[in-house]
Amino acid sequence: MSIKKRTGTRFWTDWKIGGKVISVVLVISLISVVVLLFVNYLTNVRETNKTVGNQLLVLGDEVILRAADQVLNEVKVLETLSRTPSIIDAVVQANLDLRLTRLGKMKPPALPLKCQKCLIIRFLDS
Repeated sequence: MSIKKRTGTRFWTDWKIGGKVISVVLVISLISVVVLLFVNYLTNVRETNKTVGNQLLVLGDEVILRAADQVLNEVKVLETLSRTPSIIDAVVQANLDLRLTRLGKMKPPALPLKCQKCLIIRFLDS
């Protein structure tokens, strides 16, 4: 009994012609499918990035517009408050105290939070 030893170099040559044709067709089909999947993946990633980028730009613009609306609304509230007589008197007194403090004629008063806001309102009003 003689046992033929198969070597790696004779692997392809031992096949029948039908097996070789089928294997070549399968390998070519597999390579084609892999290439098409890869190209499809790259196309999808590119389109997704463009879409998400555009959506983020639109969202950023909307956030800026909302922030601008908030600021304008707050300015309107501050303008309304600055026209209130009691606040005007408090701002005038706070400004006078501040000038006297800067001239050194008076010790700096501990202003309550309400008067600190009045100084800001007076600054915005002028």
